[in-house]
Amino acid sequence: MNLRDWEATGLIPENMPDLWVQNGSWLSTKYTWDLTENTNKQMPSDRQPRCRFDRFYMRNSVPKAFELRYFGLEGEDEVGETEMFPSDHWPLASDFQKFEWQLPLQSQARVRNKFQLACLKLFLLFLS
Repeated sequence: MNLRDWEATGLIPENMPDLWVQNGSWLSTKYTWDLTENTNKQMPSDRQPRCRFDRFYMRNSVPKAFELRYFGLEGEDEVGETEMFPSDHWPLASDFQKFEWQLPLQSQARVRNKFQLACLKLFLLFLS
């Protein structure tokens, strides 16, 4: 998606954070379309544009099931001897830690039978 900062304002719900922002807004991972570095496309000018077009938003579950471990850009190496990059955009890359949730012991004590406990465990499995 080619989305500029001003186009994203007010569009994305607050409970869906921008993972680039959540990861620290590093300048090294900001520009996903950077014609100063990526020569697949060039403008007829000495000054080449760059922009953060590509974004990754994620709404987490409650309780939280995933946490961002890595956010970066890929595809910054030319393909073989082609002197071309895989795309004129740097692809976003991310890695997440998945949390395993268990029913708290107090809640297990309140469950009256094995069927209720099995239903709760299935529900927690569904959340993960």
